[in-house]
Amino acid sequence: MLRLHLLHALAAATVILCPDMYTPFAAGITRQWTNDFGDNSWYEDNNWSPIGIPPVDDTVILPSSSLADAGGAGITTDHGGSITANQSHIVCVDFTVGDNGQGTLDLNSGSSVTNENSYIGRNLGIGLATIRGAAWKNLGSMYVGGDDVAAGGTGTLTVDQGGLLEVDGTLKVWGPGDTVNLADDTSAILCESFYNFSTFSHTDGTLTIDGGRFQPALAVGVGTEYVITGGSTGENPTLILTGGARLGDTAAEVPNTIFIGNSGTRGTINVLDGAYLLSGGPIRIGHSGTRGDLLVNDATVEVGGMLEVGTRPGDGYLTIETGALVDGNAVQVGSTHYPGSGTITVTGGLFDINAVDILDSGTVNLQGGQISAFSITLQDSGSSFNFTGGRLSVGTFDGDLNNQGGTVAPGGSPGLTQVVGDYTQAPSGTLEIELYGTETTPSLQFDRLSAETLNLAGTLKVELGGGFVPEEGNSFAILDWVSTISGSFGVYDLPELTGLEWDRTDLYNTGIISVVAGSTVVPEPASIFMFALVATGILAFARRKRRK
Repeated sequence: MLRLHLLHALAAATVILCPDMYTPFAAGITRQWTNDFGDNSWYEDNNWSPIGIPPVDDTVILPSSSLADAGGAGITTDHGGSITANQSHIVCVDFTVGDNGQGTLDLNSGSSVTNENSYIGRNLGIGLATIRGAAWKNLGSMYVGGDDVAAGGTGTLTVDQGGLLEVDGTLKVWGPGDTVNLADDTSAILCESFYNFSTFSHTDGTLTIDGGRFQPALAVGVGTEYVITGGSTGENPTLILTGGARLGDTAAEVPNTIFIGNSGTRGTINVLDGAYLLSGGPIRIGHSGTRGDLLVNDATVEVGGMLEVGTRPGDGYLTIETGALVDGNAVQVGSTHYPGSGTITVTGGLFDINAVDILDSGTVNLQGGQISAFSITLQDSGSSFNFTGGRLSVGTFDGDLNNQGGTVAPGGSPGLTQVVGDYTQAPSGTLEIELYGTETTPSLQFDRLSAETLNLAGTLKVELGGGFVPEEGNSFAILDWVSTISGSFGVYDLPELTGLEWDRTDLYNTGIISVVAGSTVVPEPASIFMFALVATGILAFARRKRRK
């Protein structure tokens, strides 16, 4: 009763059409709302012209500024009937569009419906509902192609021209012939949960799932695909998962493939604020001549198959921001055989991936956060890895690695980073070495950086881990090179040792730092020169003082 009172309270600002109960009268004619009786009741004969409550197969028209209230009952349009609302408002309990025959609902600009539950294509019916610049508010759930229990009938729901569909409960799309279309970039669907048992083709507009579970593209527990792609030039359909929303909650609910931009124009998915996106197969960002964008901020994305960013004809963009986790087996960025490009930009969070292949026209930008990978490969001359910030932990980097301002933390703490090419570190770059012990077999107990050539500057930072305490005589081969080494670190950030000192005199000859007794380290040539200058200055000052 409280919810019904709420419906009546909203009636002044909201209009809803819902005839579940009806009195047969001149079936199949056109009937227009007049409200001549003046009580705004859908079920008052004298509020209609011709007089009589519309049966389900009437063509019902609500003119501008109308308010039709079903008074705690439902509304149904069926058997070829239709309801058209023009800047009018409908309030009811259950709204059914197509029960055992065909029903049509058109909510035109400025109109609104407020009701409990909605059914578009139920039982054997065919339901066609369009929200065109209007608003439809469901206080309960909406079912397309069935009801709350099972599939049945065929339903098509279109949100167009700035329309808004709000579902406080679940929006469920039942069968392969059922469709939900977001048709323009000003439209939106807001719901707590979304279940789709067909292929959901998201052609434009914004679908926001706030705090619920988003479960697209299921067929008898086996994932098919979720497609988010523009239908024509300039469209940018956007799916937003936020507030803890989930797409693919368990193995039985995981779509096999997610396309973001496919055979059309642009598509966008934003995973935000504790949301979770899981694909059992590949995620393809930018596909078949389109642009695709995936943004992850303070949320999690897991990819069971290949993560493809601009690998087919198209442009793909993956952005990983603060608090994000993107976890997967392998990623391909860019393409060798197709036009287009792929770009991954990491500004925060963690990109945890097994293998990264950067192809021609592929770019990875590490600006913040962390990339952790078993291998990163620059496959072609047109591929690039721009390392200006953040943290890189990689086993094998195949190509030249230029650390322009980030931190290289070798291997898997501890571990080896092997650069199959040249390693260059700028003055703003850092090499971070963790020491867990001195053993090199059967596994390496300290970090090591190996490259064809080493061009060094910036900071060497050494940290102790796992409770390890270095002893006199310990040595660590932290650098290894095949050809040449040039330059030197400008800053040494080494842990303090009690009664012992770090000896780095062999660092640029053998790559080794070692632990020696205190005050036994031979100063480097630069240190000797500085000591001589200081000593000379002190002696000169003493002579001048004696003369005075």
